Amino acid sequence: ITFAPGQDQLDQTALTKLQTAAGILNKRDTIRLNVQGNFLPAEDQAGIQSQKLIAVLQEKDDDIPAAAFLSAQAAIENGSAYKAVSRYYDKQTNEDLGDIEDRLEDEAKARGEKPDSKILEALAYEQGWKNLQAKFPVSDDELHQLAMQRAQQIKAVMVEQNHVAPERIFVLDANANPAKASLTSA
Repeated sequence: ITFAPGQDQLDQTALTKLQTAAGILNKRDTIRLNVQGNFLPAEDQAGIQSQKLIAVLQEKDDDIPAAAFLSAQAAIENGSAYKAVSRYYDKQTNEDLGDIEDRLEDEAKARGEKPDSKILEALAYEQGWKNLQAKFPVSDDELHQLAMQRAQQIKAVMVEQNHVAPERIFVLDANANPAKASLTSA
């Protein structure tokens, strides 16, 4: 079962897989299932950092949907999301996304390239986002907690939606090595 970075919500593909697994369990009442949540350190750290950054940005601009921040294209199309990130970047670094864009343009011109302004705008957003994201630490405990929430989500779906007896599903401690996971992966 895969999860989006930093997330514990199950998508439709995961729900379908769990429904299939539940069907097997419900036909064979002697089978028990171990569920071990896990995480991918780099990917899930970035996902959690994005969530933290979005929460800070939405404190001042709560009318901007979280999805508007998640890609340069979405932020540029939204306009307000791009401006919110630029303001916050300026507050944190004393330069805004326009300064990054200017620097990228100068670098491209120095290489003899004629940069496209839309591409520069997107690259500036992505670079600014990554720089801001890095300012939000993620502890090992947060990653462990995410893994456990993922496992609990799986058990809840198996029990509540697919009617598998809860005593047949065991949630194991989190695993930081997805290659050794039994049913979940990040």
